[in-house]
Amino acid sequence: MLSSTQILADPAMGHPGFGLPFANAAKLAHPDRSVICITGDGALGCTVQELETAARYGLNILVVVFNDSHWGMYKPFGEILENSDFGTKLTEVDFARAAEGFGCYGPNITSLEALPNVFAKALSASKPTLINIGVEYTPHPMDFMWPSIIMHGFQFPEAERMQAVA
Repeated sequence: MLSSTQILADPAMGHPGFGLPFANAAKLAHPDRSVICITGDGALGCTVQELETAARYGLNILVVVFNDSHWGMYKPFGEILENSDFGTKLTEVDFARAAEGFGCYGPNITSLEALPNVFAKALSASKPTLINIGVEYTPHPMDFMWPSIIMHGFQFPEAERMQAVA
């Protein structure tokens, strides 16, 4: 069982892309430990340049990206607005190739059967690794919550209570 000092995760933050910088920081703090970042393609796209930081500083982290070319977390917004294409489809990006451009090892896999061998090779690599896993779009597990939060959970303050802050 992993302890709270071994996991950096806060899915409630709502800040896409924090996984890769967190992984770099964890490796800097604990260079003797294996550091694995599991992320989606939308979030990774926000901070993918941090692979260059990992390569430059020799931070042998392992990034596993589930690449479905979607912003899955935002799909409910489109449903609320009755617009199924509401900014949820992303360009198909080959993150493995991008990782190699930053000086990392970057295998692509298309089946889970290939994962154990690729994962073992990645853990023994002498440089940062990003494993790009092509997957089908799957709804975010929290999708059922967003419409209620959006429609009822956030209320704007009354106009006279609002003020500009510079």
